[in-house]
Amino acid sequence: MDDCDMASAQEQQQLAAALAMRKPELHANGLCDNCGERISGLFCDQHCREDYEKQKAAERRGGCGF
Repeated sequence: MDDCDMASAQEQQQLAAALAMRKPELHANGLCDNCGERISGLFCDQHCREDYEKQKAAERRGGCGF
């Protein structure tokens, strides 16, 4: 394996790690993404948004949410 191959492999590892840590893009679908309540945005309120973010962070850490 030459220097270019090693650099390419390292770049691929870093890209994979960055993609795994990014936040998913959410799209308004008429329901709160946390509790499922009918709304016009992404979340009912700040509390639902915070709960959703905590749950996703726990999932990324390998936990089961709450």
